[in-house]
Amino acid sequence: METKSDDEWWRPENLNKSQDKFRKINHFSNLDPKNDFGSYRRVLLGDDFSQSMLTSHNDLSPETKIKFIHGLYNLG
Repeated sequence: METKSDDEWWRPENLNKSQDKFRKINHFSNLDPKNDFGSYRRVLLGDDFSQSMLTSHNDLSPETKIKFIHGLYNLG
């Protein structure tokens, strides 16, 4: 039987198991916002956006980053 190692959290099968656990939690106060799945689930369940820590997991304004990068390169 294969054991889950902490250094293999990123493997698809381990992420799938983790996501399944978070999907079963039905109140946002029981979800860790420091985890991607917990953060998204908190928002889905109605948590205050700022408390969900979603911005620490994702760039919520990618157009700003694209404009910045575009300015660094002469793309013609």
